[in-house]
Amino acid sequence: MKDIELHLFTNSGFFSPDIEMIESTFKSFIDTFKCSIKTHVWYDPKPNKKAADKYHLNLEKMFDNVTRTTCFADGYVKAVNTSKSEFMFILEHDWKFYSEHIHHSLKEICSVMKQDDLLQMRFNKRETIVKAWDHTLDEKICNDIKYCITPSIANGPHIINTKKYINDAVKYIKVPENGERGGVEQVLSEIQQLYGSIYGPLNHPATIFHTDGGRFPQRKLWKK
Repeated sequence: MKDIELHLFTNSGFFSPDIEMIESTFKSFIDTFKCSIKTHVWYDPKPNKKAADKYHLNLEKMFDNVTRTTCFADGYVKAVNTSKSEFMFILEHDWKFYSEHIHHSLKEICSVMKQDDLLQMRFNKRETIVKAWDHTLDEKICNDIKYCITPSIANGPHIINTKKYINDAVKYIKVPENGERGGVEQVLSEIQQLYGSIYGPLNHPATIFHTDGGRFPQRKLWKK
């Protein structure tokens, strides 16, 4: 699709310099949406700095566009402000899709986002019910596609309306000076005038699975 780009976010972790995790996530995305898409990788050399350079080189063997960042928030802001695409698919390196629970193409989903002026469309890691940050849900339908409005602006795999995001949301993102994590979903979900949306109706089954690139060995690295 010409009107949407894929932006992959990754960091050097306990698995580095191996790129199997992000490769698996990318394959899951392509297998699910079955499209050719411009892809940009945003790469943080922390926490495993010893393997970071080799990890970077391995990423460049697979992807044409790899840019170094200081943290997720830093890459997110740069991605949004430099994208020329109408929509952006934001995807961290440790997710897989349940393709059997996703019944529409990216073109169809983006069409709904455009028609209903949606800021964000998220794919959910659990059944779509009122829980955690999704403390209210309002089911909608557009072009025979159902989705739920939520006050949560979470980092899970999601599509954003680039122009609307620049106008309404990116100004609130805080890039940590020390390059640590945080600064996106934690901040945006506290802005009362911002709403996200979740693909599928109420009680729709999970559409993504978190493979968890931050398992315990990596958390030990972050503390160093």
